[in-house]
Amino acid sequence: MDTWVEATARAEYGKPAGVVPAAIHWPDGAVRGPGENWWDPRHHDEPKLYEWPSAVGMLADTLLLTWHMTGKEKYLQPLRSMAAIRLKYLKSRPQNAPPEGSDAWCGSKLSLLAPTLARYRLLSGSSEFDEVLKRDYAALAIDESSNRREALESALRETVEALRINFPGYTSEVRFTDRVFTFSRLFGADMLFAEAVPSCNKRPNTRLLYATATGDRGNFEFFPLNAVRWLTPPRDIAALVTRSGRDCLTADLLHFGDGPRPMQAEFYLLAPSSYRLTLTNAAGKVVQEPQVFPVTGPRTRVSLDIPPGELCTLKVLRCSE
Repeated sequence: MDTWVEATARAEYGKPAGVVPAAIHWPDGAVRGPGENWWDPRHHDEPKLYEWPSAVGMLADTLLLTWHMTGKEKYLQPLRSMAAIRLKYLKSRPQNAPPEGSDAWCGSKLSLLAPTLARYRLLSGSSEFDEVLKRDYAALAIDESSNRREALESALRETVEALRINFPGYTSEVRFTDRVFTFSRLFGADMLFAEAVPSCNKRPNTRLLYATATGDRGNFEFFPLNAVRWLTPPRDIAALVTRSGRDCLTADLLHFGDGPRPMQAEFYLLAPSSYRLTLTNAAGKVVQEPQVFPVTGPRTRVSLDIPPGELCTLKVLRCSE
């Protein structure tokens, strides 16, 4: 990761300083591959596989993980420099398409950085990247007191529509695991049909579903930071984590069944301390007696009873708050 930090800082072969390169050549360490351009290294006979910004999101998550493990600020520098390039682009979009490989061209493609920046905010509590996040991550710009949920609801509605098209295809048909959510692209242009079939060419946003249910605001493939696991069967239950961190968790819960739903919540991020849990309905009425519980490490469990058909708010706060 030191090598990636150093390579990011260099302006070389047309690559702007502060941008993670598409490749680092061995053994000379140049920020390019056999191809002519730094953003198109041509390491493979399928060029799109390595064409920038292909793996930048994964590298960003790995840099954040390295910072988290070592505490060394230098591993955040590529995130900060790319976030600055992205924000500069968002504030002053060029009228014409910027030249490939340029600073503005990189800025136009760095929306994929948002999940990593959101995860940094979760870990640190810092508002450093809020200006970028409010533009690039609006669907998850929510908290327990916010009414700005239109973007989130719209994104979830699109996922529901995608799952309704061929639900057995997502749940019953045998398929390679990394292809479960990709068959919808068969309804794109020049696949099963010469022209795309928009009504079928929809793909569910599994990352968004994961984020709303767990409180993790990043991608689950690298360095997952899920704050909670709901220990209950997945049917007839909705969960939206509105706030999570080292000292708190809040969530909206709705049980669609006919009777009370006993379940448990398992917490992963809460720092060791004593916490108070409350469960109230939309009118603020207590629906379960508040409970105080200790956290000595990850995987602390508490029991809940959710009433049927009633939106409930779960709050877990340190006892000192």
